[in-house]
Amino acid sequence: MKSSAGYDLTRLLCGSEGTLAIITKVTVKLHPIPEHTAAIVLSFSTLFQAASAVTTIRQLGISIHRCELLDALSISAFNQYNQNTINMPLLPHLFLELSASTSLSLNSHVQMLQDVLDDQHYTIIQIKYNDGERRTLWSARHQLYYATLALRPGATKAIVTDVCVPLSAFAKTIQQSVDLIQSHDLTAPCFGHAGDGNFHCIFPVKLDTYNNTDENDYIERVHKVYDIMIRNAIDVGGTCTGEHGIGYGKIKYLEMQYGKRAVDLMRNIKKSIDPLNIMNPGKVVSLK
Repeated sequence: MKSSAGYDLTRLLCGSEGTLAIITKVTVKLHPIPEHTAAIVLSFSTLFQAASAVTTIRQLGISIHRCELLDALSISAFNQYNQNTINMPLLPHLFLELSASTSLSLNSHVQMLQDVLDDQHYTIIQIKYNDGERRTLWSARHQLYYATLALRPGATKAIVTDVCVPLSAFAKTIQQSVDLIQSHDLTAPCFGHAGDGNFHCIFPVKLDTYNNTDENDYIERVHKVYDIMIRNAIDVGGTCTGEHGIGYGKIKYLEMQYGKRAVDLMRNIKKSIDPLNIMNPGKVVSLK
């Protein structure tokens, strides 16, 4: 129900990572399944071109249901992990999904997409309309975490980054991140929920056995690169986390993003709602 009565306590609690309340009951909104859907895979000559294409699509208002950007290393991981079923060119890709109420309208959207990207140096790899074929196509994307672990034999865990920037800075920022990873001699595919400027890099690391652990230097380089990525995102008006949350690992970046007064206000809210500090203590804001 539409309402503008008082403070938006619902969003306050939903974004609090369990530090302000325990949610015991949730009402969700259902969205109808689109009657006609197309999944499209495009390859680009460079990562910057692929990321710039996302900005173009969003600025022109083309209705994209899903939009995922994957760098060339992500595609290499796919190919190696699914040798019998997937063999895509080792280039940056966009995975897109368009929906419409009629097939005529859907075809119009697909054609409009091709028209606006006419000068973006892309190649259409696949267009799938069948539901089963679309699911198969997206299943490769959903296997990226495990495909990335396979890039470094012995890796059993991964450090997954999470920053989000304005679309106007998306292409530049994700390219900076890939360049950083390469310059520090690290292995980390980068991909993004590109329609909203959110992207991640997956760093596979060896942490589970005594004889198969990464040296401290490798882990230090991973955290150094992640720190620079976060600072770059904040510098262009972005955020240190688009969806994973602050937890305790990113507390130090909250003040950098919002300023001391805003973080002090968050602390006061925490103290007033949870004076005993028993709700997920030590997360989001430190009260010590």
